[in-house]
Amino acid sequence: MRPFLAAIASLLVAVGCGSQENAGERLTKAEYQDAIRNVLQTSQPADRLFSELVGGDLSQDGCASKLREFHAELEEIVDEVETISPPEDVADLQAEFLAGAHDSVDVVGKTIDRVETGEISCGEQLNRAIYGLASTERAERALYRIESKGYFIFGE
Repeated sequence: MRPFLAAIASLLVAVGCGSQENAGERLTKAEYQDAIRNVLQTSQPADRLFSELVGGDLSQDGCASKLREFHAELEEIVDEVETISPPEDVADLQAEFLAGAHDSVDVVGKTIDRVETGEISCGEQLNRAIYGLASTERAERALYRIESKGYFIFGE
């Protein structure tokens, strides 16, 4: 799940720079990468929640509650990315990333109902339901394509 969180946080990162002064303006490559680094640092709550969801021993209510928190964290991250105006050479790739990320976050949201009804539980069942999604793979491919243009998403 780490690549998914890194993927979401990374582009989210572009927002994470939180540069209100740059809102609406295209960021430079350096600004964009700085923003990505900042967002990666803010993804720790989502990382922690995911670990608790798939590795912990949570009751059905506890699982549903943590999954709602996790979903909210992911939505916040993706919403942040929406506010960014990337450099022109990666704008289409950020749009591809966002499309995949939104689809993946939607799956996590729909999974909350399945947990609340007891159809699936935290741990391995939940991991199978929200990890390795085709939409997440699409988002990750967009990020790798951004890296192929000389940007550093997953590290230098």
